[in-house]
Amino acid sequence: VLFRSQYPATDQPIENEPLILYIAQPHVKPSLMPNYIGMPPQEAIDLLQRSGITPTIISTKRKLNTHPTHIINQQPLPGSLIQLTPQTSIQLHVQ
Repeated sequence: VLFRSQYPATDQPIENEPLILYIAQPHVKPSLMPNYIGMPPQEAIDLLQRSGITPTIISTKRKLNTHPTHIINQQPLPGSLIQLTPQTSIQLHVQ
């Protein structure tokens, strides 16, 4: 018995016949990357850590003894489709 996961097979042309598609859904549903730009860094870090993610913080050059005030850029960009897992890599650029 031969089971096919695709009909018509990959070597057959698609004509005016029904087409059957099977789409596997990942275990983790994709999410839209929030916009953290303009937010205080600690607030964004707290939100990400609730999802089990520790972001990488990249700081621009500042005077000594000053604290970053807000996020100026991020990767992935706001609105990107991502999967929020502890392995997700998120960079927050702060100034």
